[in-house]
Amino acid sequence: MEIQEPSGAQRAESHPTYPFWGYKDMAIFLGAVIPAFLASQGLVLLLRQVSAPSRAVEALAGQFLLYGMLFYFLVALFRVRHGRDFWESMSWRASERGVAASLAWGPPLAIAVLAASAFLRTPNVENPIQKLLEGWFSILLVGVFATTAAPLCEELLFRGFIMPLLCRSLGAVPGMVITAAAFAVMHGPMYSWSWRHIALIGLAGLAFGWIRYRTGSTAAATAIHASYNLTFFLTFVIVEGGKIEW
Repeated sequence: MEIQEPSGAQRAESHPTYPFWGYKDMAIFLGAVIPAFLASQGLVLLLRQVSAPSRAVEALAGQFLLYGMLFYFLVALFRVRHGRDFWESMSWRASERGVAASLAWGPPLAIAVLAASAFLRTPNVENPIQKLLEGWFSILLVGVFATTAAPLCEELLFRGFIMPLLCRSLGAVPGMVITAAAFAVMHGPMYSWSWRHIALIGLAGLAFGWIRYRTGSTAAATAIHASYNLTFFLTFVIVEGGKIEW
C-alpha cells in the first residue's frame, strides 16, 4: 500500500527553515502543562461537589479541559511569537488519498502490536481507563474520545510540534525514536510502568512518526493513530460486550 504524498526528505529540502520554532518555544509550552493540569483537576473536584457524574464523564471532562487549554496555548504560541498560522505550521495536510491510506494502516498496526504483546507475554495490569467503563454510555464516551480528541491532540503535540524540532536537531531517525519514547513514557502511569506496555506503545508511536515523516502530514499521523485506537476499542467491545450491562 503506497501513500501518495511527498516524502519528509523532499519537504525538508523545499522548506529548509522548517521548523521555524526552537527549544525556547518548547520550554515555554512545557511551562503551561502544570497550570493546565491543575486546572483540569480543579474541574474534576468541582464536578464532584456540584453533581455525581459517572467516572467516565468526570475523567473525560478533566481531560478535555487539559487538552483544550494546551491546544489553545500552542495556537497562541505560534500566533504571538511567530505570527504564523497554527495548522499550516503543524503541516496539517489532509489530502484525501494520503489520509485514507494512513487510516488503512491502523488496524494492521494494532494487530501487530497485539501479536508482539502475546510474544512478550505482556502482563495484565490495572488500567485506569478500564475503571471508567461502567456501562455502554461510558464505553461509547471513552471510545469517541479515544478515536477523536486523543489522537488529534497527541499527534499535534508529539508529531506536529516536538518531532520536527528533534529531527532538525538530531536527524530523522533519532528524532522519531526520541519522540516515540516520550510518547510512550507519557502513557506509563496508565500501565503501572510496565516496561512491556511502554515498549509496545513506543513501537506504535514510532509507526505514527514514520507516517508523519514519510507523508509530511500530521493529519496522516492522526489518521493512523485514530484507526489504531479504534481497532483496540472494537476489539474490547467484541470481547467484553457480553459482560457489559446496559
